[in-house]
Amino acid sequence: MTDEQRRVAYGMAAGLCYTVGIFWFGATQLSVDPAVEANRLQFVLGWLLLPGLCLLAGVGRVARGRFRDPALIDGSTPPSASPLEIDRRYLQNTLEQVVLAAIGWTVLAMALPSYRLGVIPVLGVSFIFARICFWVGYHQSGASRAFGFAATFYPTVAAYLWTLALLFGY
Repeated sequence: MTDEQRRVAYGMAAGLCYTVGIFWFGATQLSVDPAVEANRLQFVLGWLLLPGLCLLAGVGRVARGRFRDPALIDGSTPPSASPLEIDRRYLQNTLEQVVLAAIGWTVLAMALPSYRLGVIPVLGVSFIFARICFWVGYHQSGASRAFGFAATFYPTVAAYLWTLALLFGY
C-alpha cells in the first residue's frame, strides 16, 4: 500500500468512526419537539436545506472562477489540477451526495420512531462540516479529501441501511 493509499484509508476509517458518533448522538442524545411527529416531511425538508447550501456554495464558487478567467468564461474545461477544476469536482460530488441524502434522509425520517428523529438535524449539520472538510482537503491533495468524503457518504449509507432495517422489521 502506498503512502497516499494509507492516508486515504485513515481518512475513511476516521469518517466511519465519525459516522458512528453522529448517529449515536442524534439517535440517543437529541430529542425533537413532539409536534414534529405530524410534520415529518416538513421537518426533514427543512434540514435538507443545509446540504442544498453546500451545493449553492459550489455553484457560486465555480461561477465566480469562470467569470474571473476570460479563457474559461465560455464554459471550457479548466486545467486538471487548477483550483477551478477542484471546485468543479467538489460541485459534482456534492450534487451526487445531496441527491443520495435527500432520498435517504426523507425515507428514514418517515420510518423512524419519533424518539430517534434527532438524527435528522445531526445529519444536516454534519453534512456541512463534512463538505467543508472535503473541499478544503481536496484543495490540499487528493488523499486529504478522504475524511470529508467518508464523513458525507457513510452517514448516508447508514441512513439507507437503517431505513431498510426498519422497513423490513429489524
